[in-house]
Amino acid sequence: MTFKKTITTLSFLSLLMGSTSAMAQDVRDADYSFYLGEAIEIVDGLASNTILDNLTRTPDRVSDTRSSTSGKVRGVLGLSSDSTLDFGYDLALTSYFDEGAFNFMNNTVGVGYTRRIDESNTASIRADASRSFANTSYTPYYWSAHTAIAWAHTHSNQFSVVYGFDAYRYVFDDSTPLNSTQTQFSITPSYTFSDIPAAASVILRVSNSNADANTNGYESIDVIPSVSYSFPNSSFIEASGQISKSDFDAPDIFQSTVTREDSLYRASVNYYMPLMDTPQTGNMLVYTGYGFTRNDSNIDRQDYDSEVISFGFTTRF
Repeated sequence: MTFKKTITTLSFLSLLMGSTSAMAQDVRDADYSFYLGEAIEIVDGLASNTILDNLTRTPDRVSDTRSSTSGKVRGVLGLSSDSTLDFGYDLALTSYFDEGAFNFMNNTVGVGYTRRIDESNTASIRADASRSFANTSYTPYYWSAHTAIAWAHTHSNQFSVVYGFDAYRYVFDDSTPLNSTQTQFSITPSYTFSDIPAAASVILRVSNSNADANTNGYESIDVIPSVSYSFPNSSFIEASGQISKSDFDAPDIFQSTVTREDSLYRASVNYYMPLMDTPQTGNMLVYTGYGFTRNDSNIDRQDYDSEVISFGFTTRF
């Protein structure tokens, strides 16, 4: 099986700017925040990374309903007026109503250090480790380690740019040919409009994956734009897209005469509406969304369309 993990680049802008909020004073006690998200999603055409047809070696496609749960605990410690230490735990859990073999759970712990260099520049370094589980019984799937550095430059009150480098290492429990090391370089310019309640950003990313077995390596280029708009009633809408081009280094494991080339197109839109904001419930939002993915591949078994309709809530304390 060819493993190509789609990675959402760590939002260094939120990481850096969120950490700088604790830099106003020298704080010795950690400021904790808690996040919980729950969604019911209707999916169609989803591909499995772990299930292959015995004859065609085609990844199973599924139309099902799933529950997606995410939780985060984050602490930020102000070391001085110009530096912070953040640490936390993230949980991502996906459970399918019928197709339990598609279940997935990921646990991540991490720590980061952020320092404000001057009024316009902030730097950060981060490291985290993850343990993933899959299938009906959530059996061990893989370990991963991640390190990252970022530099944020604020050009004005409206415009900023974050430069990032990420390195990942994946080690699988039962599929050692899939073990790989991945690196990414990214540039993320962001702009906040002054005359309308809207913001826009775009992630420009170049990735390289070196596979231990020399069969799953690839290079890819991603362009990921996003926009958000806030309404007078405090609700807001977010839209994003993605265009990716991936070229693999060697013939596909199960189709040895063909070297895989993919072009991925993705679009999504989500609408969020405030529900309540109390000490008991936190800042709670309800949302609904739609996402569409088209993966255009020169290998038939990797060529697919997928749709996701979401209904859920998020709360933050």
